[in-house]
Amino acid sequence: MNQIYTTITIDQLKKMFGIASIKGVGDDFFIGDLKYKGEGKLPFFNNIPTRIDGYVGLFCVSGNLTLSLDLKEFKVTRNTFSVITPGNIIRIVDNNPKAGGHFIAVVVSSKYMAKMRFDMGAFFRHASSPVAHPTILLNRTEVVLAMKYYSLMKNVLASKRPFVAESIMALCSSLVYEVAGSWQGRQKEIMGDAEEAHSRNRVLYDRFIRLVAKYHQSERSVQFYADKLCISTKYLAKVIKSASGQTPSYWIDSYVILEAQNLLRYSSDTIKQIVYKLNFSNQSVFQKFFKAHTGMTPLEYRKK
Repeated sequence: MNQIYTTITIDQLKKMFGIASIKGVGDDFFIGDLKYKGEGKLPFFNNIPTRIDGYVGLFCVSGNLTLSLDLKEFKVTRNTFSVITPGNIIRIVDNNPKAGGHFIAVVVSSKYMAKMRFDMGAFFRHASSPVAHPTILLNRTEVVLAMKYYSLMKNVLASKRPFVAESIMALCSSLVYEVAGSWQGRQKEIMGDAEEAHSRNRVLYDRFIRLVAKYHQSERSVQFYADKLCISTKYLAKVIKSASGQTPSYWIDSYVILEAQNLLRYSSDTIKQIVYKLNFSNQSVFQKFFKAHTGMTPLEYRKK
C-alpha cells in the first residue's frame, strides 16, 4: 500500500507527539516535549516528505538529526533552533537512534498566527531570515531565554485561569520577535561581509521563495510573482539572479518538479489527478515538462 504524501494539520501533528507530552490550546497551538532513548526515533517525518499547516519552532535540547527542508539539508544539534513554515516540504533524513534525544516544539496553526499582534515582516525582513537559513545555533543567553519562555508557557497552560488563550497568544507574539532578533543578530555571521545591496536582494529573494512555496501548485508564471511583489519581471529576474545565481523560472520549476516527484513517489494519485493538482492543461504538457527536467516520463519515474 502506498504511503500518501500530504499536508498534516496541527491536530494530526499533536497526535504524533502523544497526549502525555503536550500542552495546548485547542487545535491551534501546543508545546510538545519529546524525549526518546537509544532504541527509538522521532515519530514523525522519517523518510516521508510532509507539509505542516502551520508554524513550528523546534529546539534541540540534546541529540542530533539531519532535517531536509525543500531539498536542502540542515544539521540539527544541541542548542539549535529551527523554524518550519507553511509550504516547507519537511523530512528527517538522518535520525541517529543510538544517541537518543530531547526536542521541544512550539507549534502554531496559520489561523492562530494570523490573529497575533505583531509585524510578520519583522520575522522575514532580513537577508538572514528563516526562509534562507531555517536553523541557527543559539548562544548561552538565548538558550536560557528560550527555556524561560517554554517554562512560562507550560505554567500558563496548566493554570486553567481565565484568558489562558489570550495570554498564550501574547507570549507567542513576544517569542516571534525574540526569534526574529536572533536571526537578525546572525546577519554578519550568516551573510559574511556582503554589501547592503546584496542583503536587500536576499530579502526580496526570501519573499519570492515564500510566494513560490505558497502558489507553485497553481501559478508558474514569472509575471504572477512579479505582480505579487509589485515589481517588473525584469527587475525580479535581476534580483533573483544576483541573490541566488538562478532565474525566477528555475525556482518555480524546481518547486513544481519537487511537488510532482513527491506525488508520483508517495501518493496513490493517478498521473491524470497529478496533472489536475498541478494545474497543467493536459497530460502531454505535464509529461514534456517533467521529462525536460528529470530525463524521465512521469510513468518511468513512478516505476523506478
